[in-house]
Amino acid sequence: MVLKGKFSSYQEFFDLIKLVTQMKMTINLCLTHEKDGKRLFLSFKEGALVALECDCKESVLLYFNFMNNKIPVESFIKATIFMFLIDFEDVFFETVTKEKEEMFKIQDFETLFLDVIREVDEIRDFPDNENINVNVKDFHLESVEEVLLLGYLLSGYSLYQAIFSMGKVKKFLDAYKSLRNKGIIS
Repeated sequence: MVLKGKFSSYQEFFDLIKLVTQMKMTINLCLTHEKDGKRLFLSFKEGALVALECDCKESVLLYFNFMNNKIPVESFIKATIFMFLIDFEDVFFETVTKEKEEMFKIQDFETLFLDVIREVDEIRDFPDNENINVNVKDFHLESVEEVLLLGYLLSGYSLYQAIFSMGKVKKFLDAYKSLRNKGIIS
C-alpha cells in the first residue's frame, strides 16, 4: 500500500505517527518540506522507530556528533525532529520502499515525538538561520553550551548547525540568547 499526502500541521504528522506506532506497522516514510526542500526519512519496524535521517545542511553537525557517540540516541532523535518542525508548512509525505540500516530501536517514539511538539510550542521566538558576527574582544562565557556554540560559529558552522549540534536545543537556544544579549554575537 502506498500512502501519499500533505500535512497542514504537525498535529496531522503526529496523528500518522500514533497510527504507525499503535498499529505496530512496518513502514518507511519520507517527508519533504516544499519551501526548504529538506527531507526527513523515518523507518519503522513493528511500530518501533529504527532509522531516522534528515538530508538538510542543518543536520550535518548533529549527525556527525551522534555517529561519533558524542550525544545520546534520544537527543539525536529529538533534535532531528525539532529541526524539521520549526517551520512546518507545506510538508508532503509518502511511503517509500527504500530501507535504511537499523540505527536504534525506539519502542515509545510517540511519547518522544510528543515531547518535541511541546518544546516547539514553548519556543515561540526561534531565531532565523542568519549569518552571525562574533565580537571576541572581551567576553565571559557562563556555560558549556555558550563555549560550544561560539566555537561552532567561529569554525564557520551556520547558526542552526550550531544550535542543533549536540541535541540540546533549548540549552543552545538559551546560550544563543545570552551571547546575543552580551553583545558577543550579532
